[in-house]
Amino acid sequence: MSAPVEVAMDVKLAAFAAVTGNASGTTPMQSAWIRLINADTINFTLTTAATTGGVWTAEVATDYLGADAVALPNSPTWPTGTNQNATVTVTMPPERRYTHLRLTFTPNTGNGAVTANTGIITGRSVKVERHTRSASVYFATPSTDTIAGQWAMDFSPTHFDRERETVPTIDNLSDPQAWTVAVDSSNTAISIAATVTGGQNLMKRLGAFEPAAVRVKFTPTSGAGRVRAIFNFKT
Repeated sequence: MSAPVEVAMDVKLAAFAAVTGNASGTTPMQSAWIRLINADTINFTLTTAATTGGVWTAEVATDYLGADAVALPNSPTWPTGTNQNATVTVTMPPERRYTHLRLTFTPNTGNGAVTANTGIITGRSVKVERHTRSASVYFATPSTDTIAGQWAMDFSPTHFDRERETVPTIDNLSDPQAWTVAVDSSNTAISIAATVTGGQNLMKRLGAFEPAAVRVKFTPTSGAGRVRAIFNFKT
């Protein structure tokens, strides 16, 4: 029997706070290029000091050096003015060639603190073939990395690929991608151990598999480094 393997998410953060420091004149403050392979969305909490204001922008690129960088299409509504405090969801372009993201804050008043903390990262929908008998997911973080956070999974009765604009596998659903929290055969939410500093190598066996699609989520809480989730499907 074949055993397809798919990378559900491969993320690398240079720091939990993508941008941090004090504004200086109009000098832009930039994050490192954030690896977001097979990530659909990433949240940031953007804050500035009471008297500090400026403009947020973002770019996407095809590698960690910023190759083929372009302005982020379909940008979210960024906070403006001074004393900013907002959570923003950035949606990666549907083309999978864009695998990296960089934030830029260009101050225009004040010289106080500016921060962009990383929030929940949601992976792309992974299609599960109808003849799949069982599945497992492997969560990995290098032992030398300090990133900590929490994984989660969702299941869906449909599959929708934004890049290919494929249609749902079940007709007449009002939502082309209706997600619910992943559960086991006893209808109990699947729990995944938190990632801690010093790495993680964890396999979650999902057993008999019924959903048409699955996705992973990761919410970092501190540190820096790489996290990956890899699905194995047995047919």
